[in-house]
Amino acid sequence: MKPSGRSSALAAIGILLALGAGFLWKQRVTGSGHGHPKSDRPECGLYFAKENLCATLFWVRRPSAQELDGKARYSEFQLTFWRADAKGRARAVSPPGQVLVSLWMPGMGHGSEETLVKRVEPSEGQFRVENVWFSMPGQWEIWVSLMSEGRFVEKAKLDYFLDGKG
Repeated sequence: MKPSGRSSALAAIGILLALGAGFLWKQRVTGSGHGHPKSDRPECGLYFAKENLCATLFWVRRPSAQELDGKARYSEFQLTFWRADAKGRARAVSPPGQVLVSLWMPGMGHGSEETLVKRVEPSEGQFRVENVWFSMPGQWEIWVSLMSEGRFVEKAKLDYFLDGKG
């Protein structure tokens, strides 16, 4: 089935937004909800060397250390996977197999609740990550893992700092 002009346009806009968010990652802005990558390919945000695949994270609902009405505040983000073509243009591509996302606080030696990763249909290479909860302020790691047929393929890490202000 050929995608409609509208879905193609929406996918293109999603890629452009994700790439723009990647440029914002080059700066660490404490407390604003932006993460910053440590990657062999900083333009990628997250880089999966075995697959020669990049991923960019865009916050849909930014994290907060504050509770809302006595309950944890969950955040969510969108992951867009892409690869540069021969002319250097970004092309959205779906990673092989399943995408998993986990949160880890290395300084405290614990993680957080399990996240929920959903493929955004009909868009190529886009995933919505929900149930993202940083249980306390501090330095966190966002791990994105690629799985295929129940086996680990590759993972990449995004370092993220959550201050106690927001």
